[in-house]
Amino acid sequence: MLPTELTREHLKDLYALAVNTQRSGNYVYAIRLFETVEASGDPFHTPFALAGMSQCYAALGHPDLEAATLKRVTQLPKLQQLLLNPPWLALCYQRAGDLAEAKNIHAEILKLAPHEPNTLAALAELSLLQGDPGRAIAYAAELQQRAEPHFQIIGRMILAIAHALNNRQEQAAKELLWVGQFLISSGSVPVGTWDYRDLQPLLPKSGQNARVFGLLLDVLMGKLALPEFIPAWAEITPAQQAS
Repeated sequence: MLPTELTREHLKDLYALAVNTQRSGNYVYAIRLFETVEASGDPFHTPFALAGMSQCYAALGHPDLEAATLKRVTQLPKLQQLLLNPPWLALCYQRAGDLAEAKNIHAEILKLAPHEPNTLAALAELSLLQGDPGRAIAYAAELQQRAEPHFQIIGRMILAIAHALNNRQEQAAKELLWVGQFLISSGSVPVGTWDYRDLQPLLPKSGQNARVFGLLLDVLMGKLALPEFIPAWAEITPAQQAS
């Protein structure tokens, strides 16, 4: 007689199948498998199943379902949350609206790795979302000085928003112009770019730079191919490029 409940070995195999299914691009089936694993309540596999589920929803273009899944992660017992990658756990809290807890997690990371660039970027972004552009500038300025192009871009994009929020539009424009010209001169969008979705609500607050900022977000987030970006950039920034 077959058992009526999933055994530990069943869960292990089912989770492995879900991961392989996700990797193959069959996200709908993977979600069903992850849901089965999560429904078992297994304390080890549950957090990883939710993580996989959220990635599948993101890949399918369902940000609402992705956000709902991330919120479920924040409701897990702390011992289960400790199994997850801290920056990703912080993102779960950020997307669930608990910016203070997200910041606490990143602050703990910085105690062990004081100059970790992804953490600096996350703290800069969180500072902007909390209405503290001054603190965002402090974090972003360090990113701006790094050798890796994608961190320089993140730093300058955040600096641009922070300057705009402080009504320093000319400084904001200079940062945005640097990013656009770098993308064009390099001929590609650097690998490892940031997920700028949480910064999009700040777009209307960027004042006269809103159109330039929005165009850069489109190309950095993959909504606009670089060959399409170049003529659009030349059209809206002729004066800046000539100066």
